[in-house]
Amino acid sequence: MGSETKNRLVSDQVRSQLRLPNVGQIGYVVKDVYHAIQDLQVTKQRIPWLVLDHDHQRSLAGRQGRCTLRIALAYEGPLQLELIQVLKGETIHVGAAEISEIKIHHFGFMVHDLENRLKYCQGQGAKLLQKGTINSAGITVDYAYLDTSDISGTNMILELIQWRLGPFPMPTNRYVFSLLLTLGSWNIFKGKIVR
Repeated sequence: MGSETKNRLVSDQVRSQLRLPNVGQIGYVVKDVYHAIQDLQVTKQRIPWLVLDHDHQRSLAGRQGRCTLRIALAYEGPLQLELIQVLKGETIHVGAAEISEIKIHHFGFMVHDLENRLKYCQGQGAKLLQKGTINSAGITVDYAYLDTSDISGTNMILELIQWRLGPFPMPTNRYVFSLLLTLGSWNIFKGKIVR
């Protein structure tokens, strides 16, 4: 998917108003990650997926709680694909998991300063839906899901995503992902590589 095509997924008006970078991720919520990977491997080229289970603290509509998600990540060109399966807990993904077909849940944007970006987006009218932090083998992923319906006029969910290695911002791209796969996800991240 070329950069022109992927950036048409979120209108220029919304990206400009919220000062967002290019779309970096397309997120899907599925009933079963492994089944969804098999379905996608039939319709797309066979690409490696990194599958991880994460239990973490999250804030949902201002309420604190825990959830466990099975997350699968892969790259199609420069675009990260994410499959999310809810294993336990209440999250914004629960209702979307009931849909039988694989359907886009959110568009993700890789940022370096999530807190400042979040404040700015909220000042522009975006509403915080869910926020959390996932830690695995020294890598931290901070995320925030935003409802932008008042800005975009559609029921579009955007996600701000910040990866860190210790306290330092970490780039998120297919080259870093390939390095993680090469290092061996099973030993480092307690994950699994699926091809």
